[in-house]
Amino acid sequence: MLRAILADAQRDRQVADLLAEFVAVRRSALARILARDGANSGDVDLLVDQAFGVLWYRLAVTRAPLSADLADRLADSLCAAPTPANP
Repeated sequence: MLRAILADAQRDRQVADLLAEFVAVRRSALARILARDGANSGDVDLLVDQAFGVLWYRLAVTRAPLSADLADRLADSLCAAPTPANP
């Protein structure tokens, strides 16, 4: 379903706006989690982009599975990313 919504969002401004709202809520939640780990705002934004980039890339381009294993590996990678608070 997300692939169809993503495709529709390319042609329909209303769908694009709804998708942006859907994603913004989830990005904000992830940013709060990462900020609790001590990353500064610039680092948090980049880490959130990385997380969503992997997910949307797999969803839209490679169609590789979005699995629990991927979620675990992505979380481990994000937590291991060096930040000023986590060198």
